Amino acid sequence: PEPLVLMTPDPARGGLLLDIRCADRTGLLADLGYALSRTGFEIRAADVRTYAGQARDLLLIRPVARTATSAAVEAMLDAVRAACR
Repeated sequence: PEPLVLMTPDPARGGLLLDIRCADRTGLLADLGYALSRTGFEIRAADVRTYAGQARDLLLIRPVARTATSAAVEAMLDAVRAACR
């Protein structure tokens, strides 16, 4: 199945919540972290789980610069989806 990446604003914690579901593999979390870092975002909290070979990662992220344009958010989502493949 195609990777699923859902994003929800989390104003209470000052960030964005990413719900990522894709096939698990060695290095997936590192690749997700790199994708976020290179697009200007940082992980503030994580809940990482695997069920029957499928990763289910919930990441609370925020832009390093504290604000992000819609183009920056779209670039981040594209990079995260690519990291899931």
